[in-house]
This record gives sequence, C-alpha cells and structure tokens, in this order.
Amino acid sequence: MAPMDASFKLIAMGAYAGYVVFGLISAILGAVYYSQVGSEFVAGSLAAVGLCMLVLGGVALFGIHKNSWIILLVVECVNGALLLLIIIGAILGFVLGSGSGDDPIQLAMEKSFAEPTFAMSTWDGEYCMRQEPAQCEKDFLPKANDAIANSAFASYDASATPGSLFGNCTKAGEQAAVTQAAALQVSCTRCKNKCRHWMVLDLKQYLKPATTVVFCVLIFICLTIVMNDMLVSDLNRFVFAPLLGYVMCDEFSEASFLRCNVYGLNALTAASGIAMAVASFMGDAELAARCPAGGDCSNAIVTGVGVIGVLLTLLGIATLVSINLPMSTVGKLAVRVINCSYAALGFLLLVCGVFLAIISGGVESLQSATDDNFPEVRAQYESQDADYCVKDRRPMTDADCRAKVMDDVESTILILATFAFLLACGMVAVMYVTLRAIKMMKGTSLVEKIVDNVVPDIVADSETPEEKIARLEAEVAKGKD
Repeated sequence: MAPMDASFKLIAMGAYAGYVVFGLISAILGAVYYSQVGSEFVAGSLAAVGLCMLVLGGVALFGIHKNSWIILLVVECVNGALLLLIIIGAILGFVLGSGSGDDPIQLAMEKSFAEPTFAMSTWDGEYCMRQEPAQCEKDFLPKANDAIANSAFASYDASATPGSLFGNCTKAGEQAAVTQAAALQVSCTRCKNKCRHWMVLDLKQYLKPATTVVFCVLIFICLTIVMNDMLVSDLNRFVFAPLLGYVMCDEFSEASFLRCNVYGLNALTAASGIAMAVASFMGDAELAARCPAGGDCSNAIVTGVGVIGVLLTLLGIATLVSINLPMSTVGKLAVRVINCSYAALGFLLLVCGVFLAIISGGVESLQSATDDNFPEVRAQYESQDADYCVKDRRPMTDADCRAKVMDDVESTILILATFAFLLACGMVAVMYVTLRAIKMMKGTSLVEKIVDNVVPDIVADSETPEEKIARLEAEVAKGKD
C-alpha cells in the first residue's frame, strides 16, 4: 500500500480535525437550541449530525494514521449520504427561516375558522368532538354548557349554544361570567386549534403520494446520471465524474450489460416522471375541490413538481433515442447534455420536494407549530421571560405575541440554516481531500492492482482475468528482481 505524501497527510489530518470541531459545534448547537426553543426534531437533528461527524472524523483520522484507503473509502461513502441530509436541512432551514414556506392549507383553514359561521358548522357537524374528544367533548362542551346555564351573571342571548360560543371564542369569554370567562376562552381556543389541526391534516393527505414519489424519483435520477456517465466514459481509464465523464468510450454503441442498465434506468425515470406528474396534478385537483369555501389551497410548487415530471419523461425518452443514433459521437455528446439537464432538474426537484413536504405535512410548518399550540407556546416563552409578550407595560394581544414568536423562531432557524450551508461547503472540501488521499494510497499491492486494472478490463477488454492476473504477477516478480 502506497504511503501518503507527508505534507498531504498533514493537510488531510488537519481537514478532519476541523471536521471533528464542526461536529462538536453542531452537537452543542443542538443542546442550546433545545434549551431555548424546545424543538426536539431540530435539536435532535443537529445533535445526531454532530455525533456522526465526531465518529466519522475519528475513524478517518485512524484511517489516515494507518494509511488505509479502505477505511477512508467507507468514510467517504457515509460522508456523501450525510452531505445530502445536511443540504436538505439547509434548504429546509432557508425556506422556513425566510418565511417562504407559508403553508397555503394552514392559511386557508385559519381564514375559514376565523369566520364564526364556518367554525359553528364544524361544531354542529360534530367533527371536532369526533377528532378531538379530550379537548372538545370532555373539556370545552361542559364549560360551554355551564357558562350558558349561568344566566344570572352571563350576557348570552336566549339562542346561545355551545356551537355559537365555539364560533367566536373571544366573544364567548367576554359574555361569560367573570369566574368562568378565562377558563372558557382558553378551552374554546384550544379545542378550535386542535379541530383546525385535524382538518388541515385531512386535506394534506391528498398530497402525500406526490411527496413520496418525488423523493423516490430523486433516487432514480442519481442512479441514472451515474449509469449514463459510465456508458460514455472509457472504463479502462474511468474516474468517477458524473457530469463531465472522463474519456469518450469507443464501446458506446456495443451491446453490454451496462447498456441494458442504462436502457432500464432511463425508461424507469421517464415512467416515474409520468407517475409524479399524475400524482401531483391529481392531488392538487382533489385539494382544490375540498378546500373550504373562500380559501385558496393551491400552490405553485405542486404545479412545478408536475411540470418537472413531464420534463423528466422527455429527458428519459431523449436518452433512449440518443444511445441509438447512427453517429455514436453525437449520441455521446447528447447523453452528456442530458446528464447536465438531469442534474439541474434533480436540484429543482429537491427544492420543490422540501416545499411539498411542508405543504403535505411531512414537515410541520412554523405556522402550524405555533398556531395549533399557541397558548402553550406563549406560556413557554413567558416562563423564560415574564416580559416577553409585554409592550409599553401592557400585555400584547395573541396576534402581536404570535408575530414576535414567529420572528424570533425564523431568525434562529436562518442562523442554523446558514451554519448547515457552511457545514456542507466544508464537507465538500473534506470529501475532495479524502478522495485525493484514497488515490495516493491505492495501487501497489497485487490485490489492489487487480481491483484497479483487472476488474474494469473484464468489461472493456477481451483479455481474460486469468491472463491479466498472470501478467500482473510476472510484472511484480520482475520488479522485485
């Protein structure tokens, strides 16, 4: 096994020392974020990424010390998967932190529930009591009946019902007896928030199939890019470079197992593009049909996913045509252009997938997390700072306090997203150093020469493996002499 250059070994160890430091910072940020905001998912993700980096960094430093390219290869593969997760987290953070991830379904439901007639209809239809019996049937309903029955101190009219109180919780609290007002309003608000939450989830289920298909298609795109590149690259001198390839392959037009895989993957990507477009358009149509009257549950992202699906189908068909062109050079160049197009659409699909995950409920939006549990959220912030929702020595309204909470949470998430982006950039640099280190360490032993030279030649060369091994053994023996 070839020794690594001493100066580059120092660079590699320094890179992974910085890698470990960033992992430690990520774990500490997770603990701090949980103590201040209390979000288990975000804090847990930061801590998990940090711990993974600490372990991988330690393993990589051991591999560099032992001059083992196999250990570094395993670390490189895990780094690739971790990098993808960090990129997704960074995109999600920028979307949520910038306020761009507004949930149209949540907004439509908030608008509808603000109308007393709509809220009353959900109560009279017993939807809320079925979906949230603990808050609505067992808590709010008895309080509402007791408040209406206390006619001596309440100012409700004769037609008052639990449904009419549910329609306007603020008014219900103002007209109740002083001893019952606060408890009634809190109970009514919590019941309404929970009821709205369940109705939002019922609507979002129509977009879940499209979200699942999006991330499956992303996997197909990555595999297709790799296979397409291998088809137009010379396997004798192949170095993985997905978009640009390495050397044009003379066997491009010849029948081979690789060519069959390229056919299958591009056909599968084209078919999955159609499936994604159909699932997206059907989900959007169903969502629009079931959206509350006067609300707008549509979103340009859902339409964008459908358009990307159509474009992927066209690219898949174009690839199948390109590899069958009479002029192989034109076909190879066409496949390279198509690979670049696949990469561009893949990135756009990743961004759209993050938005779609928010809309479909796969990732909870800040609006939903704050609005559905606002009494608890406000109490949590005020427990840490009694004057958090106080302005000019007067308590803020729920709307003003909610806006302040949202601003603080968004600014925190933007900071975390920026950290994730810088972390991703650093990981790219570390992965490049790792790849260089692997190449320096490989290729002196007989086994490594077989891996580096014989296996690719089995595919691209007519020489048998036995003949190749015999020739390499002779070369090694001659070198020793």
